Amino acid sequence: MVSRRLRSGRYKITQYKEQLISKGRSKHPRVISIATAQDRIVMYVLAQVVGRSFGLSRPELAQAKVKKLSQALDSNQYTHYLRIDLIDFFGSIDHAALEKSLRKRIRKTEILDLIMAIVATSTVAAGSPRHCGREYRGVPQGLPIANILAELVLQPVDDEFIKRKDIAYHRFVDDVLVLGAEDLVEDILTRYIGSIAPLGLRAHALGQDSKTAIGSLSDKFDFLGYEFHGKKRGVRASSVRKIENTLAKNFSSFRHAQMRLVADASEEARRRQRAKLEWRVNLVISGCIIHGTRRGWLAYFVQLNDLTLLKRLDGLLAHLRERHAVPESVRLKSFMRAYWALTRPNARRRDYIPNFDKASDEEQSAILTEQFDISKERVLAMAVEDRRSLFEAKILRLVTELEKDVGVVS
Repeated sequence: MVSRRLRSGRYKITQYKEQLISKGRSKHPRVISIATAQDRIVMYVLAQVVGRSFGLSRPELAQAKVKKLSQALDSNQYTHYLRIDLIDFFGSIDHAALEKSLRKRIRKTEILDLIMAIVATSTVAAGSPRHCGREYRGVPQGLPIANILAELVLQPVDDEFIKRKDIAYHRFVDDVLVLGAEDLVEDILTRYIGSIAPLGLRAHALGQDSKTAIGSLSDKFDFLGYEFHGKKRGVRASSVRKIENTLAKNFSSFRHAQMRLVADASEEARRRQRAKLEWRVNLVISGCIIHGTRRGWLAYFVQLNDLTLLKRLDGLLAHLRERHAVPESVRLKSFMRAYWALTRPNARRRDYIPNFDKASDEEQSAILTEQFDISKERVLAMAVEDRRSLFEAKILRLVTELEKDVGVVS
């Protein structure tokens, strides 16, 4: 029994399965460690133990970081910025430093040893021989406990710089941004590098092509997918290209689907293709609410104030509609209207952002049938709870795929 093995200290972690995520040409892929289902449950529990022991909740969301940064910029207290990019953040954390941090609050040997066993367990590619050696550096990415352990290690460093009154300090995972006076930021860089060195961490050196940079706040700089220029908050060019590509792919898929239909295809078949385009593109534009949370590209970038981008995206929609001969019966939403629905909601705009938490049984069935191509017979045969679970799983998977267009993770 798992609980008995945990209490006795005999629980063993299984080696992790390797999953590689491309970061683009000329960059090493990100290595994600996939634990077994049983190990993941244990890690979720341990993450809660560490969080309660050290007063750490879940890491602050990127949107909250952007809001605080915007407030600091609007205060006009600072003239320059310092961007610091950490090198191989998760893979560099020193295990001795992590264990020292854990020992401050965790006294039970079984818990401490199990956490250290989790970070020491190796990650292997599928089909590779078992690797019995242990790791002495790094926290495997993708584990339920990884983020909170990384936050724990950097907590003293964060506290050191947050308490300073002459700067504004912001960190999200391995991206650090500091606002301050021109004569301060270079000194802050030196102090920060010295503070993280005992943890096994390093930062990219200051240079022309480096992610670590110093500049005036009158210049453009980006942070967490946003592009800041004076008082303007826009979206990083790479994230704009991604949402444009997603829109274009949806229209191309519609056109190819129409071409595959034979000349005598039923009107019902053509209607379903139009309905799928309408639903998918509108979801890209407005995002949705699922599990009480706003999700989607615009939901993330809702703090932008450079509305020319939204007008440009609406112009792209009109161009794609004309280019792919989409009939007017397909009613597409507008990025601008979705923005106002998110930032200034009222009774008239209430339904512009779909709330899937409130979807009726009939709406769930229709979406599963028309958008996810699940047969009506199968949907009708399902129990209410099973249908709801399947519906939520399909929506969450689709929304997660769409949110790759945010492009925040470095």
